[in-house]
Amino acid sequence: MLLLKCLFVSSPAGWGYAWGCEVGRTEPRRPRLVVTHGDLRGRVIEVPQADVVIGRHPDSDVVLESPYVSRSHLRVRQGADGTWVTDLRTVGGTTVNGVRIKVPTLLNDGDEVCLGGLTLAYDAGDVTPAIPGEQENPRVPGPRRR
Repeated sequence: MLLLKCLFVSSPAGWGYAWGCEVGRTEPRRPRLVVTHGDLRGRVIEVPQADVVIGRHPDSDVVLESPYVSRSHLRVRQGADGTWVTDLRTVGGTTVNGVRIKVPTLLNDGDEVCLGGLTLAYDAGDVTPAIPGEQENPRVPGPRRR
């Protein structure tokens, strides 16, 4: 992602002006889950490229110390087509937008994931999932010659 920062300044005496632009690169904001309701409100969970297990057990990739979260509660996987969540056969279950999930479920920006009394809002970040069959850099045709 490109970042363009421009500055326009007048001199203190008012006799001249200066301006300049700087072009830089920023890293795209990664997908994340933000706890919006519950004991851990405000906690941010970054979604890496690999699988992540969220649970109460200290061996979980992301530990949520909440009494209603199972030891291994939820698997989050970032794939080429987006972010997927899978309930790990917990007693309390996991819901996405109020619907209990039993199979891997693709998240959309703004979806709410509830587990163990916590509500997590999904923020897709700046990463755009690939659309199957779409070229990475499609060729744009130039003007037609006669």
